[in-house]
Amino acid sequence: MKIKTALLAALIASNASLVFADERIGRYTSATPGPAPYQTNLLSSVIHLTLPREINRIGDAYTVLLSESGYRLSSEQDPNIHQLFNQPVPAVHRQIGPMQLIQALEVLAGEQWMININPVLRTISFELRDEYRHFLDGVESTGCFANQVKSFIPLHFDTNSVALQPRHKTLIDALVSDLRLNPDAKINIRGFSDPIGSDEAKMTISLQRALSVANQIEDMGLKPQILSVKGMGHVDEKHDLPYAQQRVVEIEVLGCNK
Repeated sequence: MKIKTALLAALIASNASLVFADERIGRYTSATPGPAPYQTNLLSSVIHLTLPREINRIGDAYTVLLSESGYRLSSEQDPNIHQLFNQPVPAVHRQIGPMQLIQALEVLAGEQWMININPVLRTISFELRDEYRHFLDGVESTGCFANQVKSFIPLHFDTNSVALQPRHKTLIDALVSDLRLNPDAKINIRGFSDPIGSDEAKMTISLQRALSVANQIEDMGLKPQILSVKGMGHVDEKHDLPYAQQRVVEIEVLGCNK
């Protein structure tokens, strides 16, 4: 009895309250305490987004969809996964949602691919359904999808800036996911400047921009020896472009080492 009395006194002194069922929110509304369904089932969260114009392939679109979701693409994929990831994003899929995240993943893949979810590692992998495998008879399945389609990703910078923006990191994350599936791929990173300033200043800032991108890729776990990093300064071939488009780092996937 003394213990119960002491506990009650402590609750009163601390202004604590006990909630046995619903918690009242406002004057007429009540809610049951606990996590929302999408907090316990991350893939059930509802998304509504427009893919950035730089995202042109299905593989890159998946990385954008999974960014900040808690899930990522698995490094263990179907040997034919490049046949899916290299497909261009259909125009009707550039605007996604509102729908659950898992539904968006299924829509992009189509019924030909089965999605495997590892809830422990929080990874997503794809498996071509058996009834569709005969469509790939005679098609090489090397997993070296960068050898078939060369990726090209431009990252535009602000005036006199070498800092990466959030949109840059999203695109780099998409590239890194590709390269993890294709570790033999090689990429070139070339930085450019607008025509303002001395030749030395233009060369310096273009190299610094390229190094910012290379360092971000390295920080995400890729080996730096696969990178070719160059500062190009200002080049005549971009002279007629708006200045904002001249301040760019171009990431080019060259293909696979043989």
